Amino acid sequence: MRLTRWGEAVHVKEDPMLSRPNAMDEETQMAKRTLLQILVLFADTEKISKKHKLSAKAGADPPTLTTKELDLAIAACSNKMKEMSVKRQQASSFLRRTSWAIYHKSEFEELITNISKLIDNLEMLFPPPKPSFERTGDEIARNSSEQSLKSLGNASCDVDSTVRAASMGAVLGHYYSNIAVHGKAQVGDTFSDDWQGAHGMSHRYHGVLVGGSGKALMGNKYGGKSFWDD
Repeated sequence: MRLTRWGEAVHVKEDPMLSRPNAMDEETQMAKRTLLQILVLFADTEKISKKHKLSAKAGADPPTLTTKELDLAIAACSNKMKEMSVKRQQASSFLRRTSWAIYHKSEFEELITNISKLIDNLEMLFPPPKPSFERTGDEIARNSSEQSLKSLGNASCDVDSTVRAASMGAVLGHYYSNIAVHGKAQVGDTFSDDWQGAHGMSHRYHGVLVGGSGKALMGNKYGGKSFWDD
């Protein structure tokens, strides 16, 4: 997913200069070589994986992980990241070339470490614009269980700081401390009868005082009339 975000940010498919008009030819060639190295890593890992899953259907993307070989938390994390990356991909041929299946934890960790270092090089050479934290957080929190969010946060540690911050933030929810409200207040999430969308995790409150003529909303409002509408 991190590689996909970088590619979208620098318009890797449309702009040969990778959104840097003043980029030197040596720099763009180095970026291309780095991308090729990443593809090679995926190809090598795919060969290893096929030895463990010869029954995979030709042309189909095999499951990233199986619960028999890894625990449920790691499987949920990997499948979630693959699902989000698939939605971001526009070229199915590229996806087929980089599709892979991992059936041993050590191979998975080695692949992630090597690719992460290569992406570090790409981001240093062609820094992408600051990613949309809100969009990433919405994608992660949508239809995700608390366990899968924790798994995603743990797995993205030292690999994808944006995903880690968004997933852990979704697990923790909001934290309210030492707040005094004088008047009308809404504390906690509220849902209208017709709300069918996703929602975040619970919030934490500490030292909240409500009184006087103030008006405050602490929590999220899903659907229906706004709390602030009199």
